[in-house]
Amino acid sequence: MICGRAAAALTYWKSLRVRTVEVASCVRHAPQQGYAFAERRIPPDLVMVQAGIRTTTPSLTAVELATSAFTDPIDVALHRRVVSLASLREAIDLTPHRRGHVDRRRVLLDSRDEPWSAAERLAHRLYRRAGLTGWVTNLETVVPDAGTYYLDIAFRRPRVVSEIDGRLHDTDVDLFETDRLRQNALVLRGWLVLRFTWYQLDRHPEYVIATTREALALRGTNGGFSGLSGRDTPWLAG
Repeated sequence: MICGRAAAALTYWKSLRVRTVEVASCVRHAPQQGYAFAERRIPPDLVMVQAGIRTTTPSLTAVELATSAFTDPIDVALHRRVVSLASLREAIDLTPHRRGHVDRRRVLLDSRDEPWSAAERLAHRLYRRAGLTGWVTNLETVVPDAGTYYLDIAFRRPRVVSEIDGRLHDTDVDLFETDRLRQNALVLRGWLVLRFTWYQLDRHPEYVIATTREALALRGTNGGFSGLSGRDTPWLAG
């Protein structure tokens, strides 16, 4: 049965590069170039078959590939809606003796707001640490004549949304254009739209929090705003 990165590439992450195909088997296998064999049994509930090829399910694949430093396997699976938090927890529960599960449970706790990218995950952490409440993630919003959008972080009542621009936004022209169309549609329907980049989230979290609080204050919501007026954006000053 194929597992690891090869299973991810076969099931939900087609663009993932694979150098070695990991195979789980109940019997020993002689070494073979390009393959890594491991003696292990996979619970039947965590096995899937596609075109006659047996792989681990996306839930087990994602949790086994994820670490605290590399959460992309879970983020991508959540984004593509091939897993849920419940199915990820079940995958760990059904394989209780796997090495690394303590770290993976921490990653799942950090995934509780269902980030769809590393940048969104970082934004969620910042908002939680700052004590900002009242926000939801991936809010489905139907805009007539424009389409269905999923708002990254939305404060529903004041209609404030934080859109998170991950690293793909720097190179993906189609994504850049689509996001601008979405932003215009939201603004015309009364949303106050904030945009934060990976650089801002990583290097200037205080700006992200203060700006969000100012937006909430402008909409009459107490976000604990202390004020940005008269203060230069630190990395743009001069």
